[in-house]
Amino acid sequence: MIKWQQQKLYCTVIFLHCLHFCMIYYRHELAAIHFNKNLRRDIRTTEKGEKQIRIMYPKFKIGEATVRDVRVKQNFGKDN
Repeated sequence: MIKWQQQKLYCTVIFLHCLHFCMIYYRHELAAIHFNKNLRRDIRTTEKGEKQIRIMYPKFKIGEATVRDVRVKQNFGKDN
């Protein structure tokens, strides 16, 4: 009887490890898809049709400005 219980416990542990691996794998795939989709977002425009920009002052440039495009907001998979 003890051998059967140990075997059942061993199978349960193996199953939980496989389940955990599958969950991590699919979460990783979803994150990669989300990253790729939001990497190429459109540039936000004004009502006149001009592209919007923002000026940033990063610390590592010690006061020099950097001009970047303003992107549209992420939609996180929603069709709004």
